[in-house]
Amino acid sequence: MTNNQLDSIDISILEQLKDDGRRSFADIAADLDVSAGTIRNRIKRLEDEGILKFIGLVNPNHLNLGSYASVFIRVNPTQRIPQVIEALSEHSEVNFLASIAGDYHLHVDLLCTDNDHFMRFMRDHIYTIEGIVDTKTSVVLQVHKYGMSDLGMLIESAKNS
Repeated sequence: MTNNQLDSIDISILEQLKDDGRRSFADIAADLDVSAGTIRNRIKRLEDEGILKFIGLVNPNHLNLGSYASVFIRVNPTQRIPQVIEALSEHSEVNFLASIAGDYHLHVDLLCTDNDHFMRFMRDHIYTIEGIVDTKTSVVLQVHKYGMSDLGMLIESAKNS
């Protein structure tokens, strides 16, 4: 199934779970005026097709994880990108890792306890990975919005483009 095959019930289910992933099938069903069985089946299908995955989102500020940074990485030769991805993936500080287009090849979000931890991680791990030739780092000072956007609007926009 692709985004174009999601109907309004699927999108409404995703919207409700985005706001509260622990909502019961019965509560969602009542809001959407369908049966709980319909919700259960739809959620199972969305999970089976890889559209939906349940995870716990932890607020790092409550766990003394006060240093968050985005690091853009250039790799040379580019054939080393898979090895760099593998090396980065091994570290718990790596909160997000994506291949990107543009001047850099990888985008990494790091979550560290403090700036000293962040600097040690960069020095001892990022800068020592063979193939990394350049980085560009932005340290996050304060998060103003965290979470998913309006899924229905995004999906409709994708259908129309």
